[in-house]
Amino acid sequence: MVSALALYHHERILSSPYVRCLQTVEPLSAASAVPVELSEALVPDAGDKALTLLKQLTEDASPTVVLSTHREVLAHLLMAVSSEFEITLGHRLPGAKGSLWVLERVWAVTGAQHGPVKLHR
Repeated sequence: MVSALALYHHERILSSPYVRCLQTVEPLSAASAVPVELSEALVPDAGDKALTLLKQLTEDASPTVVLSTHREVLAHLLMAVSSEFEITLGHRLPGAKGSLWVLERVWAVTGAQHGPVKLHR
């Protein structure tokens, strides 16, 4: 997982405080010197807090962030993202235990104008 996630040049690592989630991201944290931030929004019984966290991360134009959470939280997040952004997920949810999902945010161009360039000498 460390080599796969290193390609994304993450600047933050957020994790559920549960031991298994921490064990998952500790090698990544050690290899990248990026500390793990604990988030109660990523625990199994946090309800919509995980979705709120994900929305905050995207609205704040946050840097690349790694999230370590639980299958039930991941399934909830992926269903919400799929619905909200009208994307088709290429795998049955939530995925195999210990799996890796990458969500990419791409800013859209909403318009463009073209005109002649006037050069002044």
